Amino acid sequence: MKIPEHIIEQVRVSSDIVDVVGEAVRLKKAGRNYLGLCPFHGEKTPSFNVQQERGIYKCFGCGKGGNVFTFMMEYYSLSFVEAVRTLAQKAGITIAEDTETDDGKSSQYDAAYNALLTAARFYYSKLQKPEGKIGVDYFKKRGFDPELVKEFALGFAPDAWEETSNELKKQGFSIQAMEDAGLIIKRDDGTGYDRFRGRVMFPIHDQIGRIVGFGARRMNEDPKQPKYINSPQSLVYDKSRVLYGLFQGKQELRAQNSAILVEGYADVLTLHQAGFKNAVASSGTALTKEQLQLLHRYAKNLYIVYDADAAGISAAFRGLEIALEEGFEIKIVQLPKGDDPDSFVKNHGADAFKIYLRDAVSFLDFQADTFKNRGELETPAGMAESVRSLVRTISKVQDPLQRDFMIRSLAGKFGLNESLLYDELKKILSDKFLKQQYNQREQKSAQQNLLKDENPGEAQTGIEQKKQQEVLNPEEELLSSEKMLIDVAVRVRSERQFMINVLKLVPENFFTPFAKRLFEIIIKSEQENIDPLYHSDLTLNESNFLTDLVINREMSTETWIKFGQEALEENTKREIRDCIFQMRLYGIQQELSSLQNQSRTLSIDDQIDIMRKIQSLINQQEEVRREFAPPTFF
Repeated sequence: MKIPEHIIEQVRVSSDIVDVVGEAVRLKKAGRNYLGLCPFHGEKTPSFNVQQERGIYKCFGCGKGGNVFTFMMEYYSLSFVEAVRTLAQKAGITIAEDTETDDGKSSQYDAAYNALLTAARFYYSKLQKPEGKIGVDYFKKRGFDPELVKEFALGFAPDAWEETSNELKKQGFSIQAMEDAGLIIKRDDGTGYDRFRGRVMFPIHDQIGRIVGFGARRMNEDPKQPKYINSPQSLVYDKSRVLYGLFQGKQELRAQNSAILVEGYADVLTLHQAGFKNAVASSGTALTKEQLQLLHRYAKNLYIVYDADAAGISAAFRGLEIALEEGFEIKIVQLPKGDDPDSFVKNHGADAFKIYLRDAVSFLDFQADTFKNRGELETPAGMAESVRSLVRTISKVQDPLQRDFMIRSLAGKFGLNESLLYDELKKILSDKFLKQQYNQREQKSAQQNLLKDENPGEAQTGIEQKKQQEVLNPEEELLSSEKMLIDVAVRVRSERQFMINVLKLVPENFFTPFAKRLFEIIIKSEQENIDPLYHSDLTLNESNFLTDLVINREMSTETWIKFGQEALEENTKREIRDCIFQMRLYGIQQELSSLQNQSRTLSIDDQIDIMRKIQSLINQQEEVRREFAPPTFF
């Protein structure tokens, strides 16, 4: 969708970047700005800086930077339009739906998300009608109160082949949109029928609140039908990247700095209703690295609660190893055999569950107890293999100091010499390092082969490689004078107006395509009364570049922070004129060089004509020098 610039600006002004970034990053006030751990790369020392006044962010570790829209795009994998619309919704700003489409892909995503939202509203509305009574009765039986049903948008899919799809058709959705949303199953003749029929519905939200899929439980006892079915992987739903309950619980997750990881929808709902709003589940799939990376943005402590049967313990082991690699502090909650969180809270109450959380065991104790219960510690060989397994688990911990404490604890637990365990740990870590090196070499080799495949039969010369790098990093082409002008134009509106209105500077005065493009956007932003950092025409690369200019200049030294404004007001106009002078000279010198090269291969008559042009350029050069010469007073 193409959204008018004045609406984009309204959304930008209404969106405090500290609040928006703060939903994903713990920020701490540091002078005029805010600091936190970068959400785009792993780090232990904060290098992610947010400037509230300018509404921009910059990571000095990985280089990512931009404004409130680029953060939404990069962090949540949204298009620009989706980012604007999401922030508009948070700010209570209405965006007309009948604006022209921006591109097919964006509108296709929008249609799928809207189809899912419309379906969820339809399913929820069915609970108020006679055919939905079976769903209402089921939720009552499970102990879910009406407020919880509304908060999680639970519903009922009518037991009919095409009732849901017919309702969506009435509201203007195409078969393609419904298929993209995973709501229908397509027939050979191109028509479709409802995927969910006669089931209670559990909408699955992503971390910013969009419905991306459904879990559905059957209401009949037909053994031919699975008890639960879930939305398939679709245009907008990747189950490996979504956690059920995360959207509803993210404030509590941050407040507690801990998450309770359970298995099913009912577990999450019961725990939320009992006050444990930091409970999440893996949405009908084995726990994945992507899910834990997402969760780690909100909480660092993890309580893993799985069923006490063999399958539950196995699932806990898998989740444990991935979670350790992602840097979680882990405790295992062991409920009585035959209980899951849903049944335990209903039978014993929230206070009893709090006691189990309090008494949760470390992952080392949990694994050791599991090995003991299996009888694996009864022989020297079994004990040795169990200890090696525990050391392998410890090796996944990222913090070397924590690993050291764990090795000592393990040695004490089994009465072993610490040096033996350290030797085993070093061997595992060495093997992991070598494997990483091998994988990196393989990846680099694959990238080189890909480049060769794109240019078959043609080896890249040094010049060709340089050209390719310039395409990937166009900002590296900028002249220093161009960079300075762009920098000042973005940061200081009065000087931007001076360049445009007084000096009549235009994109054609610049030489590199990247500078021309940036100054064109700067002129547009001035005409539309918008901060250049927020113009919707900026690509992520361009936005990142402009943000770098602003933050690096404003944060470079203590002197700049203290005296920069006065220095800017005093010297900027001179800097602007110096830059234009250098650009004008550069242009003339380029033309002179070109003409001189041409003259070597021309006839005498043509050389005379070239010499006249060269002399004209030399005269221009002198005129430029006189025009930009400093004033004299004698």
